[in-house]
Amino acid sequence: MAFARVSDGCQSPRRCPPPALSWPDRRTDMSDPRSRSFTAALALALAWGAWAGVATAQQKPPAGASRPQPPPQSSSQQQKPPQNAGRQQKKPASSEEDPRLQRALERAERHLLAYATADARRALEPFVDRRPADPAVQTAFARVLLQEGAYEEAVERLEQAIAGDRRNPEPYLYLGEAYQRLERPGPARQAFTQAKNRAARLSEAEPQNARAFYWLGAAQLALGEHDAALASFEQARALDPSDPLPSFYAGTAYSAQQRWQQAVAQLDQALAQNPAIALAYFFRGMAYGRLQRKAEMVRDLDRFLAMAPQAPEAEVARSILATVR
Repeated sequence: MAFARVSDGCQSPRRCPPPALSWPDRRTDMSDPRSRSFTAALALALAWGAWAGVATAQQKPPAGASRPQPPPQSSSQQQKPPQNAGRQQKKPASSEEDPRLQRALERAERHLLAYATADARRALEPFVDRRPADPAVQTAFARVLLQEGAYEEAVERLEQAIAGDRRNPEPYLYLGEAYQRLERPGPARQAFTQAKNRAARLSEAEPQNARAFYWLGAAQLALGEHDAALASFEQARALDPSDPLPSFYAGTAYSAQQRWQQAVAQLDQALAQNPAIALAYFFRGMAYGRLQRKAEMVRDLDRFLAMAPQAPEAEVARSILATVR
């Protein structure tokens, strides 16, 4: 789940023309709303405007893409940090009681990170209507809907998830993303603030819970609090070095600050742990472009397009590649 600032003007990347760029003389303008979407995963992740940080409608946006996407979990259920990269956190009891559902949630998470949206939908569909009160199921399916562009339905699913567990920060993160996609910056900011407050309380109550700090960082990033987000991601990584998502989002935070070398280093680390995070290639490619490393930029944007040709960020990637070839 990565998030982008909301601004006036063209706010829907699916309706906006791609920016005209010619690398390296004209670089992607991070304040241009045509250069972002979403995530925003979360993006944990969770994921979606490419350049991280959503603030108010009066602020100008870093360029962007979506997001990532962090695994869901209720605060009452999270006693341990995640053990495997890209895996779902512990689910509410209803999910844990059904091993088939747990496996489906884990498969869906992997597919969502790779932007294999149809596969994620297939993994979840047998459970969605049978478990309308399960926050983990409804949050995961809302992420599918966000990737499909069904934002209003995603809001409905996320409201169901929140009703099932109001302490869990994660549904609020994706609710903020959904409102952002619907060009409703006020409700988006409110949802991100709710996520931040809940994640802060959870991190205080459970200081060994890596996901609590990850969610806190994701909310801070969405609100444009980049330094605070970086500190939260570092804490999450210290508690669970196996999870690639804190490194991924740290890379987007550095990108928002135009600290390109640091962005590349963090995204390198995330992709070394999980090479199937589609948006990491987009962000790293954009950072390479700002560093005047054309060959690496082209390689990463090509890889991103091969994995996620339907993503909103794909328009930006295609436009850039068309100008450099």
